[in-house]
Amino acid sequence: MTTVLAAILLTQAPSFAQLEKQKVEAFGKLTGFRGTYVMVSLPQEGIGIRQEVTLTISPDGRRTKLYAEGQDVAESAYNKTVKWTAFLYDKTYELFQPEKGFLLPPDVPPLTPAAGEMSLTLDDLGPRFATNPAPEVTAPKTETIEGKALTRYDAKTISPSQKSQVQITQWFDPKTFIIKQFEITKTTDGRVSRIKGFLIKEDLNAKILATEFDLPANYATNFKRITP
Repeated sequence: MTTVLAAILLTQAPSFAQLEKQKVEAFGKLTGFRGTYVMVSLPQEGIGIRQEVTLTISPDGRRTKLYAEGQDVAESAYNKTVKWTAFLYDKTYELFQPEKGFLLPPDVPPLTPAAGEMSLTLDDLGPRFATNPAPEVTAPKTETIEGKALTRYDAKTISPSQKSQVQITQWFDPKTFIIKQFEITKTTDGRVSRIKGFLIKEDLNAKILATEFDLPANYATNFKRITP
């Protein structure tokens, strides 16, 4: 790719759907990743909530662990044949083994919120967002944060029926397109709430054993298996 062509592509704004698709594809290319996303909700009133999601990703499987306010909440993993989910509060777990197994990397449909709503999820596909109507994305720009040059995308949508506006800003590693930070600001009738997130402790070249996606012996022995 020539320098001129690269510069032209950098100034073009993708659709929000294209941006989300590119994010998922970036996670699909990972071969040895460990990292933790920290997400903090900041309402206009009341107390915010801090959550952490730790991800382990390799061609052999994917594993996630959720913490909320410093407490273990749940953990889940799957390989090509088995998926398990452990609920750490009540010491129970579910086990799935479908005949067709699981596709790696996974192929999932995009988020589809109802009219006037926003969807947000943070799992083994990373942080994903969607609004209805879809946001308009402005051209990317380069922004240096803590000494690292990141690609920034800003998107905004207005919902007249809900009298609200949502601003979504995301910062990506320009080489891998892994999302490093994000901020969502929602304004409704002058009331502002925010969600901020950032990636910490990331390792793109981690050595991950296939056994890390198996149901831990501690869960199998000490937790009660339940049927969903």
